[in-house]
Amino acid sequence: NAQLADIVPVDMEKERTWLQKKFDSEEEALQKAGKLTLDLYPRKGKNTHGFCFGIEAGKDSRILANLMNNVQSLDTLNHELGHCMYDLGLSLELPFLDRTPASSAFTEAIAMMMGDMTRTEGLVKDKVSPEVFAKFQKSLGDEDSKFVGSSMAIIDFERNMNKNPDQDLKQLWKDMSVKYKGRSEKDEATNEWATVPHFLSHPGYYQNYFRSSLIKAQLYDALTTNVKAKPEK
Repeated sequence: NAQLADIVPVDMEKERTWLQKKFDSEEEALQKAGKLTLDLYPRKGKNTHGFCFGIEAGKDSRILANLMNNVQSLDTLNHELGHCMYDLGLSLELPFLDRTPASSAFTEAIAMMMGDMTRTEGLVKDKVSPEVFAKFQKSLGDEDSKFVGSSMAIIDFERNMNKNPDQDLKQLWKDMSVKYKGRSEKDEATNEWATVPHFLSHPGYYQNYFRSSLIKAQLYDALTTNVKAKPEK
């Protein structure tokens, strides 16, 4: 929706002042919170995906993003920040080899919960009318419902593709779409499956998103029910 397009630029000086209220110095903040580096905006020749990669758990985490003027882009950035915060939150008191996520599904759950915050926590609520925001917030439930079917289609497609990579993959994708996404038998078989980058970049990984969609809902419910935010000083 056009009314949900605007993203207000961050006042970095204001953020720095807020950070220094929490810690005695910027150096102390980095020591306690770790270093977060962001490559935020699109440019010619840049990878168009978005991802987070940890350089050193608990100390140095970095994000490649392509932030644009829409809420989908903001969702993606929040998602990757979720990964980053999880990575920076790993205790340095742990043995080096144990400084890893509890599971790949759990770190995805944190990231997905963060991505949802534009709607669950109303991050854009004051930028649009109450009617537009109510519709936008309701769309989360609709998207989560559709995600179940689309995830199952991708997971089962990948399983069967690896069993027999020489089969007609266009037909296999169509069969999975009919089975899990409710598409019509009359739809044309296409190579739409090739638009899913995870088959190459993260093979055998998509089931983590499926499990994470369940974990994020349980986690958000537990946090909002049992944990109270501390008032600002």
